[in-house]
Amino acid sequence: MPPCSRGGHSGPRGTLHTKDGGNGKRGGRSFTFPSNGTRKRWKMTGEAFSFPSKFADIVALDRGDERFLRPLVPARLRECDLGSEPRERWGENVLVLGGNGFIGIHLIERLLRDPKVAQVTALVRPCRTSSPRSKIEAALRAYDLDAGIARNERFRIVAGFPMRKRFGLRAAQYRDLSEGVDTIIHAAGSTSYTASYLSLRPRWVLGMFHLLHFALDRRVKQLCYVGSTIAHLYREREDFQRPDSWWFSGYAQMKWVIQGMLRHLQGMGMRISVCEAPYVLGGIEGARDPGLHYSFWRMALLVKRLGVMWPGKFPAFVPVDLLVEALVRNIGHARLEPLIRPIFPGNPTMADLSGVFGCRVVPWEDFMKRLKRVVNRRYLRMFPPDMLELIERTNLPAIFPEGGLQRALPPVETLFSRYLDVLSRTLARRDLLDIPSVRNTSDQAPFTSEKETARASQASRR
Repeated sequence: MPPCSRGGHSGPRGTLHTKDGGNGKRGGRSFTFPSNGTRKRWKMTGEAFSFPSKFADIVALDRGDERFLRPLVPARLRECDLGSEPRERWGENVLVLGGNGFIGIHLIERLLRDPKVAQVTALVRPCRTSSPRSKIEAALRAYDLDAGIARNERFRIVAGFPMRKRFGLRAAQYRDLSEGVDTIIHAAGSTSYTASYLSLRPRWVLGMFHLLHFALDRRVKQLCYVGSTIAHLYREREDFQRPDSWWFSGYAQMKWVIQGMLRHLQGMGMRISVCEAPYVLGGIEGARDPGLHYSFWRMALLVKRLGVMWPGKFPAFVPVDLLVEALVRNIGHARLEPLIRPIFPGNPTMADLSGVFGCRVVPWEDFMKRLKRVVNRRYLRMFPPDMLELIERTNLPAIFPEGGLQRALPPVETLFSRYLDVLSRTLARRDLLDIPSVRNTSDQAPFTSEKETARASQASRR
């Protein structure tokens, strides 16, 4: 397999460079642009970003070749700067996509504590049963955040669709938003591990092109995308040929495609940062997260009930407040870090947390023997034979913005004691002690359906 292309800068400003687009037939292009003195503020109309061919992303996944993900840039953008406008500060007017989600609501709370941030806008999807404001208020209650945030004069809520053309807004509303925002943080998206890539593609992959259009419309904006370390499961072409599973899921494929596409655009000069997030858990103090909405906690509770755990590294994770702190610090820097990877430090092992979980560490083979006695074959798909290697693939070195990690952290044992205490109290209160069930029932699914996940998420909110 040829090495993946990550794009790159070359040549003097104001020149056009032609590269192999990855298919041997159609050349990709990399642009550099005129100086700030000749920059124009374009109204983006008509033309759009796109893949070099209709199904280039499918070809990339089939061949395991990231070069096919290099987007085509609208021709008129050759005359403007994809990089940055001359300004003293970035991150003063921030648009948050997915603001009513777990990460998004904590991000809004952190942004509003920063005096350098003048305006925070949350784009929230409207629905028949809940208004965007009620969704924000419900998220604040769910995670015990300050309810006054919803009434903060620096915070506004816009009803719209993150991945639709013009966000589904009226032309004037879209124009006002585009002229005011200098930073976009994309924290929206499906986290279902059961959905196929083809079902996620129309909204979350192709919809990215509408967001890129917005990023360059009227004024150049910086874009920060909350990606995932799970994309690193895909290393060799054989990985792309594996059947969909809890690990090699449509979600993981979606992250691989989007993160690869954004790397190419970084090489073209766009001001983009990708945040490769591991498992995002509750805050350091509050310890509240979506609970059983997460397969992480379903797997953890199953291990706890078995009383044994496998040896090796504990899966990488990050408390949500550590994640949003890294995001907010990064967007305020003159030099945006193209990649951050906020991960709880120390590389804890399963043995480090065995006492907290009340488990003995046993060889992998012994763990699987015990597991097979209490769950059916379908559920065992969450525990593939090479799971220890897959954990190693996603346990990557941490990358923080300039200045590194800037707060004291509790020992990992203390943190997980808080997590399990909050989770156990929730389970007792909501009568969800049979989730996840370890009974060997014929109808037990290998992973949770989206409807069941939504019900568990509602039940696990504090």
